[in-house]
Amino acid sequence: MRVKNFSYGLVILALGCLATPGRVRGAQDSPAGVVGTYANLSFNVDGAGGQNRLMPRLELHGDKTYTWGREAGTYEYREGKVRLSGSYPAWGSGRVDKDGKIWFEFTKNGKHYTATMYRVAEK
Repeated sequence: MRVKNFSYGLVILALGCLATPGRVRGAQDSPAGVVGTYANLSFNVDGAGGQNRLMPRLELHGDKTYTWGREAGTYEYREGKVRLSGSYPAWGSGRVDKDGKIWFEFTKNGKHYTATMYRVAEK
């Protein structure tokens, strides 16, 4: 009887491993924390700039896709940071703060850029 119980335990353990491949995802890795519509709060180049009201809104969807104006792609959300595919890999990972803002900071052609987005609606 002990062998039978032991083999059932192995089957249950194996099924559990199949159901959760890789590492167990924490809440911070779930896109639910960033899903929503974001508007531009500010866009600065070397400290100069301001709000750009004409910039299209960034839409982060629950299936890890995004749309931003004519751009569409996928995003990754991990450890409080979001990274966009498409034309935006040079922007690097945007830090997501507790107030629903995303901060992108990057350097391109010797200039330092900062773009801040704020969540205007949840999906």
